[in-house]
Amino acid sequence: MSFAAVALASVAMLGRWEAQTQPQPADWQRVPVQLDALSPPQRLGVRAELLRQNIPVIPQVVVVSDWGSYLRAIAHWSPAGRFPVLFDAGTAESRHDIARFVRAFEPARVVRWNAPDAVDLPRPREARQAVIDKTIRSAWDLDTIDNAPDLLELWAASPAFAPGIIAADAADPAWPAAVALAAGRAQPIVWVQTKGNPNGAFDPDEVELLASAIELGAQSTGMPWRALGDRVDALTICLNCPVKIRHGGDEFLATTDRLGRLADGTRWAWASQIFGTQEDAAYQAMCALFLMPKRALAFDGYPDEGAWRTYGMHGAVDSLRRFGLDVLAPAAAGGRGLVDWRMLGATPLACDLIMVNTKGMRNWFDLSPGRAYSGDVPLLDRPAIIAFIHSFSAIQPGLPATIAGRWFQRGAYAYSGAVHEPYLQAFVPPAILAERLTHAFPWAAAVRHDDGPVWKVAVFGDPLITLGPPAQRMDAPFSLPGAHDVEQRAQEHLASGRSADALWELIIAGADARAAELARAWWKDDPTRITTQVADAALLPAFHQGDALLLMRLFMRLRDAEAIEPWHLDVLWHGARFGAGALAQHDAETLLTVLRQQLRPEQLGADAVEAAEMMQRIGSVHDPVAFLRSVRTDRPQDQRLIDAAVRGMTGRR
Repeated sequence: MSFAAVALASVAMLGRWEAQTQPQPADWQRVPVQLDALSPPQRLGVRAELLRQNIPVIPQVVVVSDWGSYLRAIAHWSPAGRFPVLFDAGTAESRHDIARFVRAFEPARVVRWNAPDAVDLPRPREARQAVIDKTIRSAWDLDTIDNAPDLLELWAASPAFAPGIIAADAADPAWPAAVALAAGRAQPIVWVQTKGNPNGAFDPDEVELLASAIELGAQSTGMPWRALGDRVDALTICLNCPVKIRHGGDEFLATTDRLGRLADGTRWAWASQIFGTQEDAAYQAMCALFLMPKRALAFDGYPDEGAWRTYGMHGAVDSLRRFGLDVLAPAAAGGRGLVDWRMLGATPLACDLIMVNTKGMRNWFDLSPGRAYSGDVPLLDRPAIIAFIHSFSAIQPGLPATIAGRWFQRGAYAYSGAVHEPYLQAFVPPAILAERLTHAFPWAAAVRHDDGPVWKVAVFGDPLITLGPPAQRMDAPFSLPGAHDVEQRAQEHLASGRSADALWELIIAGADARAAELARAWWKDDPTRITTQVADAALLPAFHQGDALLLMRLFMRLRDAEAIEPWHLDVLWHGARFGAGALAQHDAETLLTVLRQQLRPEQLGADAVEAAEMMQRIGSVHDPVAFLRSVRTDRPQDQRLIDAAVRGMTGRR
């Protein structure tokens, strides 16, 4: 399919759009809707959906390990078909993100590819911008046309294209998202410069300078942009800039709620931000372009009474189920507390749209009953969109000690949360949010109120994420010259004795069960084969398989080698929480000894109390009260938790 064919197909549908519902997963129904009768956010969502549905998807994941190959892979996109491109930075985090994506995308093939004509990216901003612009033109086949017109002119000529603009800096780590979303969503990039620290805060004059630069860029497109409902209604901020703005004394406003507004506060675009490392940015963009939620979690942490009910999940559950999503709703069975929440994390959470209401601070959230901490955020089986009704959760989203930071570390690719205390009414009630998402509202518009002053709820990810039917898939994967099948590479590594490399290839291919099976067999037959590198690779697959014994053994190998990373601790605690009870007494005692020695500093008191309670449950030979009294902490909140637990345990005796 050519550029022109995509444009004509999309334009033909703009006069009459067919809204989708999905009563059954394989039975999409279409209801004709007049586009001009829709609200501005719905029209924006429809435009994004039309383009997504008119470009076929090639069922192949391409994994690259240099940024020249990343750009060359995107240059192979075409209006005739495109495929996701993920970056392997050689870290466990980037590889587990690829594995999450693969499990959700379910490709016919996963390949590694090094472009034979890839070159190192130039360092000067202008030179890098030129390379990125050339890549986007190639992704729309304009490099194959003699005397091809300017891409922006073509996009501006068709109302099917350019639903928004992207603000990016070619020297900022978030640039990989800008190139993917520009090519994938048919959006021009506005090149800007600003300071980079998402955990910091803008001074008011600094954010005004950025807003002015973005508005000048919007003006330069030549398209109407100053009002909602015109051509440019979305703003993607691909920058590692502060997510908050200083306001008054110690308060903050959300950067994404200021940008996309004129100086008088009038909104001209719904804005959302992508930040993080280069591989993080690529991952978030590819998730937005190629994944579609299938299963939702709606967790009610509020009491089912009074004003809390307005923000309850019951209405959201109904809307999402009508749309066709499989919805997990623990509150329907009375599950609103800490134990219910922790049970969700007993294995990796296989939900890709997650809505939670709760209350607390940046690193803890209260449930009904119980208090959870950032370390209690479940490990994700697949990438997820998170709507978190809670104060302060996104105040420093680049720090894993915060709630938003932990979700991003777990593999979230879109997030809505507060940078300060916004008060409950600042959030869109879950029932309304679900109705919006299932009626063509794009992500950044769905989670915001229709009007009001700049406030404290921040939005992250691609603003144009929509819910709808899966895009059409091509029958066969597209063949890139020199691509290597990942599962075949795993077999080659096994044959040559490169055990850790083999496990990582299996993990990237989504074959966690096979990776855990191999690690289990190696431990039994030749424990010396479980090197530090093998233990690092196999730890999360062991958790995926619910093998607490293997998990403990792998962790101990890492501990003995002093190779423990913070995320290793989270895997250990999630895996041990419900896995200890299935172990033989000797192994359970060993596991509890490991846990007592690995209390997480950011939630030391909570971990100490949980370890003591586990000791009670398994009938440990060690005294849980003596253990609690041995724990030393300088943080009053931790000491209060420990003292309360000691009183409770001694009182029961």
